[in-house]
Amino acid sequence: MQIRGTTALVTGANRGIGLALVGALLDGGAAKVYATARREADLAAAAKLDAKRIVPIQLDVTNPVHLSRVAGTAKDVAVLFNNAGVLDFGSVLDASPDAFKRNFDVNCFGLLHATKAFAPALAAHHGAVVNLLTLVALASMPG
Repeated sequence: MQIRGTTALVTGANRGIGLALVGALLDGGAAKVYATARREADLAAAAKLDAKRIVPIQLDVTNPVHLSRVAGTAKDVAVLFNNAGVLDFGSVLDASPDAFKRNFDVNCFGLLHATKAFAPALAAHHGAVVNLLTLVALASMPG
């Protein structure tokens, strides 16, 4: 997939890998990058990378209203980076049902619903989806 001149959307772009992805997309020549996070105020660092090409947007991948609104306005997305994620530490035997729900809502269903929401734009632009997952998705770890 050619990055130069394209439009991308990165979920969880407020820090870590998401923020690094935004920088890499800019370096690769992306024309526009939608940088998203649960709280738009958390996107200040991403917005400072390039005020002309970065569009900071509030997006909670567990919120269907947010997904629908953003997908409706960002119809030029050609590459979707599903990066938003949560990770709780501790024993699965001690974890609360709320912790399990939060992890599945963001890490599994958030990824699925974001992909579905942006599928029309991606199809229109012959785009691509990039899913970022934790190592724990491939191999369980003690505790």
